[in-house]
Amino acid sequence: MILDLFKLDGQVALVTGGSTGLGQAVAIALAEAGADVAILYSSRPEATRHAIQALKRRLMGVQLDIASANVTQLQGAVLQVTNQLGRLDIVVNCTASAAQPLAMDYAEKDWDGMHADLKAAFFVSQAAAQHFRTVGHGKIINIGAMLSAGDQATGAAHLPTRNNLLGLTRLLANQWAPLGINVNCIIPGFVSLSPEAQHELEAQVTAGRWGTVEDIQAAVVYLASAAADYVHGMALHVDGGLAAR
Repeated sequence: MILDLFKLDGQVALVTGGSTGLGQAVAIALAEAGADVAILYSSRPEATRHAIQALKRRLMGVQLDIASANVTQLQGAVLQVTNQLGRLDIVVNCTASAAQPLAMDYAEKDWDGMHADLKAAFFVSQAAAQHFRTVGHGKIINIGAMLSAGDQATGAAHLPTRNNLLGLTRLLANQWAPLGINVNCIIPGFVSLSPEAQHELEAQVTAGRWGTVEDIQAAVVYLASAAADYVHGMALHVDGGLAAR
Protein backbone atom coordinates (compact mmCIF):
# COMPACT_ATOMS: atom_id res chain seq x y z
CA MET A 1 0.00 0.00 0.00
CA ILE A 2 1.33 3.42 -0.93
CA LEU A 3 0.52 4.90 2.48
CA ASP A 4 2.85 2.38 4.12
CA LEU A 5 5.77 4.26 2.57
CA PHE A 6 5.04 7.21 4.85
CA LYS A 7 5.17 5.21 8.09
CA LEU A 8 8.19 5.65 10.37
CA ASP A 9 7.51 2.69 12.67
CA GLY A 10 10.60 1.43 14.47
CA GLN A 11 12.79 4.36 13.42
CA VAL A 12 14.58 6.93 15.58
CA ALA A 13 14.61 10.65 14.77
CA LEU A 14 16.78 13.41 16.24
CA VAL A 15 15.39 16.96 16.18
CA THR A 16 17.52 19.94 17.16
CA GLY A 17 15.57 22.70 18.87
CA GLY A 18 12.83 20.16 19.58
CA SER A 19 11.47 21.59 22.82
CA THR A 20 9.61 24.64 21.49
CA GLY A 21 8.03 26.18 18.41
CA LEU A 22 8.42 24.54 15.04
CA GLY A 23 11.01 22.07 16.35
CA GLN A 24 8.52 20.80 18.89
CA ALA A 25 5.85 20.42 16.20
CA VAL A 26 8.30 18.48 14.01
CA ALA A 27 9.23 16.16 16.88
CA ILE A 28 5.57 15.42 17.60
CA ALA A 29 4.79 14.80 13.91
CA LEU A 30 7.60 12.26 13.63
CA ALA A 31 6.29 10.49 16.72
CA GLU A 32 2.78 10.48 15.26
CA ALA A 33 4.23 8.80 12.15
CA GLY A 34 5.69 6.06 14.35
CA ALA A 35 9.24 7.14 15.22
CA ASP A 36 10.90 7.32 18.60
CA VAL A 37 12.34 10.80 19.06
CA ALA A 38 15.40 12.43 20.58
CA ILE A 39 15.59 16.19 20.94
CA LEU A 40 18.42 18.62 21.52
CA TYR A 41 17.09 21.42 23.71
CA SER A 42 18.29 24.33 25.77
CA SER A 43 15.25 24.57 28.06
CA ARG A 44 11.61 23.57 28.66
CA PRO A 45 11.41 20.04 27.22
CA GLU A 46 8.40 19.03 29.34
CA ALA A 47 5.62 19.80 26.84
CA THR A 48 7.37 17.86 24.08
CA ARG A 49 8.04 14.98 26.45
CA HIS A 50 4.40 14.74 27.54
CA ALA A 51 3.09 14.92 23.96
CA ILE A 52 5.39 12.20 22.66
CA GLN A 53 4.93 9.91 25.64
CA ALA A 54 1.17 10.23 25.17
CA LEU A 55 1.71 8.76 21.69
CA LYS A 56 3.44 5.74 23.31
CA ARG A 57 6.75 6.61 21.70
CA ARG A 58 10.14 6.89 23.39
CA LEU A 59 11.50 10.39 23.99
CA MET A 60 15.12 11.15 24.81
CA GLY A 61 16.29 14.65 25.64
CA VAL A 62 19.85 15.96 25.41
CA GLN A 63 20.27 19.40 26.93
CA LEU A 64 22.62 21.46 24.79
CA ASP A 65 22.74 25.15 23.95
CA ILE A 66 23.25 25.14 20.17
CA ALA A 67 24.38 28.77 20.18
CA SER A 68 27.44 28.00 22.32
CA ALA A 69 28.03 24.29 21.65
CA ASN A 70 31.39 23.19 20.32
CA VAL A 71 32.00 20.42 17.80
CA THR A 72 32.79 17.81 20.45
CA GLN A 73 29.50 18.53 22.24
CA LEU A 74 27.47 18.36 19.02
CA GLN A 75 29.05 15.10 17.94
CA GLY A 76 28.73 13.71 21.47
CA ALA A 77 25.00 14.45 21.50
CA VAL A 78 24.49 12.36 18.36
CA LEU A 79 26.55 9.54 19.88
CA GLN A 80 24.40 9.66 23.02
CA VAL A 81 21.29 9.12 20.90
CA THR A 82 22.68 6.15 18.99
CA ASN A 83 24.01 4.57 22.20
CA GLN A 84 20.85 5.05 24.24
CA LEU A 85 18.17 4.43 21.60
CA GLY A 86 20.13 1.84 19.66
CA ARG A 87 19.85 3.42 16.22
CA LEU A 88 19.37 6.67 14.32
CA ASP A 89 17.49 7.03 11.04
CA ILE A 90 16.44 10.69 10.73
CA VAL A 91 17.95 14.05 11.65
CA VAL A 92 16.01 17.30 11.47
CA ASN A 93 18.05 20.48 11.97
CA CYS A 94 15.48 22.96 13.22
CA THR A 95 16.98 25.70 15.36
CA ALA A 96 14.84 28.78 15.74
CA SER A 97 16.37 32.13 14.86
CA ALA A 98 15.75 35.25 16.86
CA ALA A 99 14.28 38.39 15.34
CA GLN A 100 16.88 40.17 13.25
CA PRO A 101 17.87 43.83 13.51
CA LEU A 102 18.54 45.98 10.48
CA ALA A 103 22.01 45.67 8.97
CA MET A 104 23.06 49.09 10.30
CA ASP A 105 22.29 47.96 13.84
CA TYR A 106 23.82 44.49 13.64
CA ALA A 107 26.32 43.55 16.36
CA GLU A 108 28.98 40.87 16.26
CA LYS A 109 27.05 38.70 18.72
CA ASP A 110 23.99 38.79 16.42
CA TRP A 111 26.07 37.65 13.47
CA ASP A 112 27.83 34.92 15.45
CA GLY A 113 24.53 33.67 16.88
CA MET A 114 23.03 33.24 13.43
CA HIS A 115 26.04 31.35 12.13
CA ALA A 116 26.02 29.06 15.15
CA ASP A 117 22.87 27.51 13.63
CA LEU A 118 24.75 26.68 10.43
CA LYS A 119 27.68 25.25 12.35
CA ALA A 120 25.35 23.04 14.41
CA ALA A 121 23.51 21.82 11.32
CA PHE A 122 26.77 20.76 9.68
CA PHE A 123 28.40 19.00 12.60
CA VAL A 124 25.22 17.25 13.76
CA SER A 125 24.72 16.08 10.17
CA GLN A 126 28.34 14.99 9.90
CA ALA A 127 28.13 12.92 13.08
CA ALA A 128 24.85 11.37 11.98
CA ALA A 129 26.26 10.57 8.53
CA GLN A 130 29.08 8.57 10.14
CA HIS A 131 26.40 6.33 11.61
CA PHE A 132 24.23 6.33 8.49
CA ARG A 133 27.19 5.22 6.39
CA THR A 134 27.60 2.07 8.47
CA VAL A 135 23.93 1.06 8.14
CA GLY A 136 23.51 2.17 4.53
CA HIS A 137 20.67 4.67 4.92
CA GLY A 138 19.61 7.87 6.67
CA LYS A 139 17.59 11.06 6.23
CA ILE A 140 18.77 14.60 6.99
CA ILE A 141 16.28 17.46 6.76
CA ASN A 142 17.35 21.07 7.23
CA ILE A 143 14.64 23.58 8.09
CA GLY A 144 15.43 26.82 6.29
CA ALA A 145 13.42 30.01 6.29
CA MET A 146 11.22 32.09 4.04
CA LEU A 147 14.14 34.52 3.73
CA SER A 148 16.03 31.92 1.69
CA ALA A 149 13.56 32.40 -1.14
CA GLY A 150 14.21 35.98 -2.15
CA ASP A 151 15.51 39.42 -1.37
CA GLN A 152 14.66 40.82 2.03
CA ALA A 153 15.14 44.27 3.52
CA THR A 154 15.93 42.93 6.99
CA GLY A 155 17.91 40.11 8.50
CA ALA A 156 21.55 40.97 7.81
CA ALA A 157 22.80 37.55 8.87
CA HIS A 158 19.56 35.66 8.43
CA LEU A 159 19.58 35.76 4.63
CA PRO A 160 23.20 34.68 4.00
CA THR A 161 23.04 32.05 6.74
CA ARG A 162 19.90 30.48 5.34
CA ASN A 163 21.25 30.66 1.80
CA ASN A 164 24.34 28.91 3.10
CA LEU A 165 22.05 26.25 4.58
CA LEU A 166 20.64 25.64 1.11
CA GLY A 167 24.16 25.39 -0.27
CA LEU A 168 25.14 23.00 2.50
CA THR A 169 22.09 20.85 1.75
CA ARG A 170 23.05 20.51 -1.91
CA LEU A 171 26.72 19.87 -1.15
CA LEU A 172 25.97 17.10 1.34
CA ALA A 173 23.30 15.61 -0.92
CA ASN A 174 25.80 15.26 -3.74
CA GLN A 175 28.49 13.74 -1.54
CA TRP A 176 26.30 11.45 0.54
CA ALA A 177 23.62 10.20 -1.87
CA PRO A 178 25.88 7.30 -2.97
CA LEU A 179 26.00 6.26 0.71
CA GLY A 180 22.22 5.96 0.90
CA ILE A 181 21.85 9.26 2.77
CA ASN A 182 19.15 11.73 1.67
CA VAL A 183 19.79 15.38 2.47
CA ASN A 184 17.02 17.89 1.76
CA CYS A 185 15.80 21.28 2.95
CA ILE A 186 12.35 22.67 3.76
CA ILE A 187 11.78 26.40 3.37
CA PRO A 188 8.66 27.46 5.27
CA GLY A 189 6.64 30.52 4.40
CA PHE A 190 4.77 32.66 6.90
CA VAL A 191 3.65 30.24 9.61
CA SER A 192 3.59 31.84 13.05
CA LEU A 193 3.05 35.58 12.99
CA SER A 194 1.09 38.21 14.89
CA PRO A 195 -2.61 38.50 13.94
CA GLU A 196 -2.21 42.14 12.94
CA ALA A 197 0.23 41.10 10.19
CA GLN A 198 -2.07 38.45 8.77
CA HIS A 199 -3.96 40.55 6.24
CA GLU A 200 -0.81 42.14 4.81
CA LEU A 201 0.98 38.81 4.46
CA GLU A 202 -1.98 37.00 2.93
CA ALA A 203 -1.97 39.59 0.15
CA GLN A 204 1.61 38.56 -0.69
CA VAL A 205 0.98 34.81 -0.74
CA THR A 206 -0.35 33.17 -3.89
CA ALA A 207 -2.46 30.71 -1.92
CA GLY A 208 -4.15 33.60 -0.10
CA ARG A 209 -3.50 32.32 3.40
CA TRP A 210 -0.66 31.99 5.86
CA GLY A 211 0.71 28.55 6.55
CA THR A 212 -0.08 26.19 9.40
CA VAL A 213 2.21 24.05 11.49
CA GLU A 214 0.56 21.02 9.90
CA ASP A 215 1.80 22.15 6.48
CA ILE A 216 5.39 21.90 7.71
CA GLN A 217 4.81 18.71 9.69
CA ALA A 218 3.51 16.92 6.59
CA ALA A 219 6.54 17.99 4.55
CA VAL A 220 8.94 16.74 7.23
CA VAL A 221 7.23 13.34 7.49
CA TYR A 222 7.34 13.00 3.69
CA LEU A 223 11.06 13.74 3.44
CA ALA A 224 11.79 11.50 6.43
CA SER A 225 9.90 8.56 4.96
CA ALA A 226 10.62 5.89 2.37
CA ALA A 227 8.34 7.82 0.01
CA ALA A 228 11.25 10.26 -0.48
CA ASP A 229 14.03 7.71 -0.93
CA TYR A 230 14.77 9.07 -4.42
CA VAL A 231 14.72 12.73 -3.36
CA HIS A 232 18.17 14.31 -2.89
CA GLY A 233 19.24 17.94 -2.54
CA MET A 234 15.71 19.30 -2.78
CA ALA A 235 14.65 22.72 -1.52
CA LEU A 236 10.98 22.13 -0.76
CA HIS A 237 9.16 25.46 -0.51
CA VAL A 238 6.16 25.14 1.80
CA ASP A 239 5.08 28.73 1.41
CA GLY A 240 1.75 28.95 -0.38
CA GLY A 241 3.46 29.87 -3.65
CA LEU A 242 5.39 32.84 -2.25
CA ALA A 243 8.66 31.79 -3.88
CA ALA A 244 6.97 31.38 -7.25
CA ARG A 245 5.85 35.01 -7.47
